Amino acid sequence: MPHPFQRNSEDIERFCGGDEAVYAKNKSRGGRNGQQGFSFEVAFASYLVACKGAAAFDDHPLANDIWLHDQTGEFVDDLAVSERGHITLRQLKSGHVSWAGGDHALEDDFRLQKKLDQGLNRQSSYEMVVGDTAQVEHMSRARPQDLQDVNIRAFQVGKSPTSLISIHPLLRESLEKLTKRRQSAVACDQAFKLIIGEWFSTEKPVQLATILERVAAGPDALITFPGPVYELPEEVATLLAALPDFSWAISGRRLSFSYRGLRGYAAFLCGSSAFEAFERFVVSSRPSGLDGVETVINALRKEE
Repeated sequence: MPHPFQRNSEDIERFCGGDEAVYAKNKSRGGRNGQQGFSFEVAFASYLVACKGAAAFDDHPLANDIWLHDQTGEFVDDLAVSERGHITLRQLKSGHVSWAGGDHALEDDFRLQKKLDQGLNRQSSYEMVVGDTAQVEHMSRARPQDLQDVNIRAFQVGKSPTSLISIHPLLRESLEKLTKRRQSAVACDQAFKLIIGEWFSTEKPVQLATILERVAAGPDALITFPGPVYELPEEVATLLAALPDFSWAISGRRLSFSYRGLRGYAAFLCGSSAFEAFERFVVSSRPSGLDGVETVINALRKEE
């Protein structure tokens, strides 16, 4: 599926000039080389993935229509998000920042980006994300008149993913929705770390749904991203239904089970290669009786 950030390599030079095209290329290269660990950029991008993922939870096709890109090779290049044909381009600065100054003024980056988007006939909006409210006030007072449409927002980031969850209630609520485990700090923390890992390691641009589905396929199926409800093959369902005191249910792509007060989830998602292996195991071993229940529960808990 073609991503919405596509453009010809000559577009920047055609709309903005040769020197600016060279500058944009070098700017992107420097940004990629500077990304290490739990940076401000990684923290904010992962925050957006979790929050937008939770918002799209009940509308899986929406997540397919959301694309994310970092270090885009343009002028406002730290993070770009496309939603249903509209692109929001963000510059992320955790420290002191100003519109003017430096080898290439930040205000000129936004002007050049707007010029490029106009040339590409691209529907875009712009945002400056800074580290605290004092920087928001400073940048708002000094904002050039022709950049009044640039939104400025603060994003506070702690020293770790765990601290970020405690700082931002919306992030905690989003992770609780994705994990379906309310007030479970451990589940939220682990799920967010998986999201960070996927964002950091995944080649961009990438669909929001792709990131969440990869996280959902990870250890312990910490999140469930909705799609069509999975249906067990008839033979597998019949064998499981015959087990004494054992019951199961499927929500989205996650199988839960219950046995005499013991409740749990499969360690892998329905439809995954690990779940297909489980289905083959059930058919070949034909579990029955109490020993069969133990065998099935152990197989469901075994990670891929």
